[in-house]
Amino acid sequence: MKKLLHVLFVLSLLLQVAGTASATNATNNSMRTSQSESDIPHRKVYGFFLNSYDFGGQYGIGTIWTDNVQNTELIIPFDKEFSTDRMEGIYAGAAADGVYYGAVYEYQEMGPPLPGQFISIDLKTGKRTDIGTWSNSPDESERTALRLQDMTYSYADKTMYVLGFLMGSQQLYSIDLQTAEMTEIVKVPQTCSSIACNYEGQLYAMTNNGVLCKLNKQTGELTTILETGYGSPMSANSLEFDHTDGSLYWACNSYDFNSRLYPLFRFTFDESGNATIHNCGSIGQYPEGAAFYGLYIPFVLDGDETPQAPSDIQFAPDQTGKLEVTISWKNPTQTFGYKDLTELTSVTIMRNGQILTTIDTTQPGAAMEYKDTTVPDNGEWNYVIYASNSHGDGVKEYLKQYVGVDLPAMVKNLIATPGKECKTVHLQWDKVETGAHGLFCDPETVTYRIVRLPDNKTIAEGLKNTEFVDETITRIAAYQYLVYSCNEIGDTKSASNGLVAGKALNTPYLETFADMKVVGNQWMGFDGNSDRYTWTFNSGAGYYTFRDYATAAEYFINPTFTPADIISDANEWIITPPILFEAGKEYTLSFDYRSISTENLTVTTGDTNLNSDQTTVVKDWELTAIPESSTDFITKEMKIEAAAQDVVRCFGFHLTTPFPTSRISYIQITNISVKEYGGSSIELNPENAISVIAANGEIRINGNFARACVYNLAGNCIVSTDQAVIPTANFAKGVYIIRVENGADIHTCKIIVD
Repeated sequence: MKKLLHVLFVLSLLLQVAGTASATNATNNSMRTSQSESDIPHRKVYGFFLNSYDFGGQYGIGTIWTDNVQNTELIIPFDKEFSTDRMEGIYAGAAADGVYYGAVYEYQEMGPPLPGQFISIDLKTGKRTDIGTWSNSPDESERTALRLQDMTYSYADKTMYVLGFLMGSQQLYSIDLQTAEMTEIVKVPQTCSSIACNYEGQLYAMTNNGVLCKLNKQTGELTTILETGYGSPMSANSLEFDHTDGSLYWACNSYDFNSRLYPLFRFTFDESGNATIHNCGSIGQYPEGAAFYGLYIPFVLDGDETPQAPSDIQFAPDQTGKLEVTISWKNPTQTFGYKDLTELTSVTIMRNGQILTTIDTTQPGAAMEYKDTTVPDNGEWNYVIYASNSHGDGVKEYLKQYVGVDLPAMVKNLIATPGKECKTVHLQWDKVETGAHGLFCDPETVTYRIVRLPDNKTIAEGLKNTEFVDETITRIAAYQYLVYSCNEIGDTKSASNGLVAGKALNTPYLETFADMKVVGNQWMGFDGNSDRYTWTFNSGAGYYTFRDYATAAEYFINPTFTPADIISDANEWIITPPILFEAGKEYTLSFDYRSISTENLTVTTGDTNLNSDQTTVVKDWELTAIPESSTDFITKEMKIEAAAQDVVRCFGFHLTTPFPTSRISYIQITNISVKEYGGSSIELNPENAISVIAANGEIRINGNFARACVYNLAGNCIVSTDQAVIPTANFAKGVYIIRVENGADIHTCKIIVD
C-alpha cells in the first residue's frame, strides 16, 4: 500500500491551484549562489519523508545532516503500529520546545487526501498523541479542500503559525497546540509554498516560483529578499531556521532545478538582511531523491561551543504512589558542534518552567542523579535538563514524566459485536490491572463508564464487570463505543470498532448508494484479506470506463490507482442492514451489476451483519462482462423462501474473484432490492421506453407499466401504486428513487422533489 503514496501525492498536487508571484516592496536582489560547502555546519535536521528509495518503500519521520544530506535515517515509520488502518502522511510539521507537531492527512484510494489529526510526537520514544482534527470546519467542502503547506513556531510570541490554501485563497493561521483549533490571522497572496520564523519573530515565506520574502503577519504583505530562480509546487517544500546561527534552510522540489531531485538549500543573511543561497546537495542516496517536509532543526542560542544534552536520562518514580521521582543521567561528552567537550560547569533541572536545581559539575561523561521530592500533585510533569559551560547553556532535553498514584490504563481488546438481528450490541474487554503510565494503580478501585457515539449518550457507569449489553438502541445507525477506565485520579478512554445496529428495515427495500450518509449508517464492509483495499463507493472512476456517474458499490484493479502490492484474490464484503421478512411470505432479492471481466460474487445471509455470521449461501454468481458496446447494468434475481415465522436477515455480497493476471478489472453493483415475490427472473431491457418526470407537485410516469415504488434514501418504500401520477405535496424536499416495473422490464431512476 505504501507505494501508492507517491502516486496519490502527485495526484493531490495536480488538484491544487498554483498562484503567481505578487511580492511587494521588492528589493529585486538577483540570486547569488555559494558553491563552497566548507561553511555549512554539521546540523541534524528532522522531518517527514513522504517517500524515499532509501527506506525500501517505507515513509515517516526521519533525519538528514545539513553537511551530508545523502545520509538519511528513518526513525519513526508511519506503519500500522504508529498510525492507523488508514494511510497517513504529514502536510506540515514543526517543533516547539523540543516537541514535534504535525498536521496529518489521510489518503483515499481515489482523489486528494483528507484532513486528519493534529498530532505531537516524542522523537525519542516515538509516542504519538492525537490532539484534535486540524480542519474542523462544519462545511464539508471546505474541510476537504483545505491544504496546509507549512508550519513554523515563533519563540517570540509562543505561537505556531500555519500556511494554508483554501478554495483559491491563501491564509496565515495560528494553531492551538493543546486543542488543534485553527484561527485565521491574515490573508496572503496566492504564491507562498512554505514559511519559517526567526527567533525574533519575523516570518519569512517562499513563493511557489522561488522568491524568498519577508511576510508581514499583520497585513500579509510580502517583501522580496532573494529571487532563487527555483520554482516549486505549492506543497512540495519546507522552510526552517537554524536558530543557533540564524541561517535558513529550504528543502524543495523544483522543476527549474531538477524535478527528480529534492535539494536542500541554505540561506545566510548579512547585516543588511541580504541573503546568499548555498546548495547543500540532493537529499537521499538515489537519483530520484527523497521528498522531505516539515523541517525541525534543534538549536542552542549560545553557540556551537556549548554542551550537548545529557544522555541516558532515566526517571524512576516511586512505585507506591509517593510524590517522588529519581532522575539519573550521564553528563555530555561533546559540544553542540560535535567536538570533544573539555569544559563543564553545571547541570540544570527544571519542572514546568521552574528551576528545581543547578548542580555544579566539571566532569564530562560522569553519571549523576537527583531526587525530586517536591512534586506538588499526582500527574504528568514537564522536565527540562541541560548542561552549561563558560560559553553558555547547552542543548535542552525536554521530557515528560508522570509521578504519584496513576490513573488506570486503557482497556484492551475492546470489541463490539451485534446481537441477534442487530437489535443489541455486546461489549467486552480485558480487566485493567495497571496504571496508564505503568505506575501504582489499585485495580480493585477501577470502574468503567461507557459512552455511545454518535449520540454521545452515557449508557453505563460505575461498572465493575468487563462486559455489557446495550439494549437501548432505538434506531438503525452506525455506532461506536468509548469505554473509560476510571479511578479517583482520572480516567482513560478506549474506542471500540464501529458497527451498524438497530431496528430492522421493512420491505420493500432498495439501496442505490446515492446517499453515502445512509450507506454509512446502514451497511457494513469487511476487508476479508486484510490488504487495506476493498469495496468503495461512487469514486467517479466509472466515467472513464462506462462514461457515466452511476451510483454504485465498486471494486477495481487498475495499474494507475491500485497499489502495486495488491496481488491477493478478492475477499471483500458489503452487508445489508437487517431487513424484516414476514412469516409465510416469499421474497425476491435482486441487484444490478456491470463489469468489464468475469467476476465471482457469492450472495449470503445470516442473522447479523458480521461477515463471520454470513453462514448461509443464497447463490454463487459468475457475473460475466457486459458487451463492449454497452454500458447497461444487468439485473440478477434470487428467490428467498418463506419462513414459518417473522425473521430478520442481513445479506452479504462477497466478492471472491481471483487476482487478474492483466491487473485490470472493474465491477459495480447497485439497486439492491428486496420485495415480495411476484415474478420471474428480471433482466434489464435497454429498449424500455419508460420515462419519469417530477415537476409541478407530482411525479408523472410515461409508458406502460404495472407498478411503481417510490423510495426515500433510507431505502424505505413510501408509495407503491399502479397510477401514472403520484402527488408529491406531502413529500419532504429531497432526493428519491423510483422503480417502475412492467413484467420483466424494470426502470429505476433518481428524482428530486423541491
